[in-house]
Order: sequence, then structure tokens, then C-alpha cells
Amino acid sequence: MSRFHVGGKVVDTVDLLRKRHWGWRLDMWPFTILYGVWLAAVVPSLDFGDASIVLGGILAFHVLVFLFTVWSVDFKCFVQYSKITQSNVTCNVPSNGVAFHHPESGNIALRSTRCC
Repeated sequence: MSRFHVGGKVVDTVDLLRKRHWGWRLDMWPFTILYGVWLAAVVPSLDFGDASIVLGGILAFHVLVFLFTVWSVDFKCFVQYSKITQSNVTCNVPSNGVAFHHPESGNIALRSTRCC
């Protein structure tokens, strides 16, 4: 894993993350499976009112997962990003600092951990 220890007053460590494809995010594919199971198993076996209650529970859980990605940076990084191994990262040093580049996607997100 590529974790850099900064050791500053505000930021302790920085992780290099890459955004996952929308189909592989943990707020998408598990709910696609749940909605498919609801459609294939719950709708035929229950009447429409009871199936709607089950759908409401799945929707409430999906909304909570979405809200947690808004409220928590750590949860958003867990759900929508994957960590990058240090072997896949090249470092270019421009005049104003350090820029990291991933050869496959080109997009890198930095997640910092506060120490205080």
C-alpha cells in the first residue's frame, strides 16, 4: 500500500487512492443484486403491499449508504475508491510541488488522516 507519513500538525498520513468504475463501487453492485432478488423472489411470492414494504426497506438502506458517503470521508474512500500499490505510481516533480500519476487511469485522489 502507498501510505505516506507526513507527520504534520494537521495531517498525519496520506493514502493514494484510485476511483473505482461505477459498476464496481460498493454502493452500486450490492444494491443491484438486492433489487434483482426483490424483483425475482419477493414480488412473485408476496402481494404488492408487502413487496412494497420490502422495497422500502431496501431503498432506506440504499439512502443510508449514500448519506454515509456524504457524511464520512473514510466511508466514501472505502466505498468508492481503491488503494493503489506503490509499484503502479510514478512521481513527477513540477516547480510547485509533487504530482502523482497513475499510468492506467491518470486520476489520483489523496486521502489525508488528521493527527489531532
